[in-house]
Amino acid sequence: MKILKAMTVGTVAATMAFGAPVAFAANTSATTSESDVSVEDVQAKISETFDSISNYTVDQRDEAVESIKETLAELDQEIDELEADARDQWADMSEATREKTSAALVELRKQRNMLGEQFGAMQQGADSTWDDMKAGLADAWAAVKEAWQNVIGSEKAE
Repeated sequence: MKILKAMTVGTVAATMAFGAPVAFAANTSATTSESDVSVEDVQAKISETFDSISNYTVDQRDEAVESIKETLAELDQEIDELEADARDQWADMSEATREKTSAALVELRKQRNMLGEQFGAMQQGADSTWDDMKAGLADAWAAVKEAWQNVIGSEKAE
């Protein structure tokens, strides 16, 4: 799925630095058409998947695992796009913005890796620990979501 980001990485970095969106000199307008999907929409869809995992029973483990695999692939694609956007805008960023953007992306990758570890535990865990595994996955997703927000900012702040 092709995603048109409603905020440039420069705007994201400015949001992280100043708490409010600031037009980035290299790209002062950010628009989306009705057919485009925003980052917020993608995050909402991914959140919905992880939130729904709590409703799966141990008998539905295979279905839950497949759903999570698809969602993790989509999340990885989004992270890859955020990193590519940062590389594209790197030369136009101030040193402070570079540092903040880099740190936020490193934290996002770290949290994504921890989510993957929780997912691996869920796949391999015993049926008797299903509820604990779901809770661990939910906690890991919450950390990824927070790190993601630190990278992309909230479109509501626009």
